[in-house]
Amino acid sequence: MNKPTPLPKSRGLPRQARGASPAVSSPAPEVPLALRKGCSKNRQRTLSKGRLAKVRDWEKRARAANFQARALADQCAVSLRHLERYFRLTLRVSPQEWLDT
Repeated sequence: MNKPTPLPKSRGLPRQARGASPAVSSPAPEVPLALRKGCSKNRQRTLSKGRLAKVRDWEKRARAANFQARALADQCAVSLRHLERYFRLTLRVSPQEWLDT
């Protein structure tokens, strides 16, 4: 008769990872819009490494662009279409809609 092989012991994994049910369910971590299901890997890479991902002073740039999407794109050194794609993926609004609010 063959002995059943023992299951490998988990090494340092939390209880939830080992298959035990959690005592208290914690809220799911917030996932950036660009990384959610349906967004291609190339687009994720573009958003994380692109020059728009490095912009931090959007409000200041919006004022300097006189709240015009084309002028904002020129300030960021990208095309208007690229700015639109970035805003749609990250904020789910067009740049002009964001500037108008």
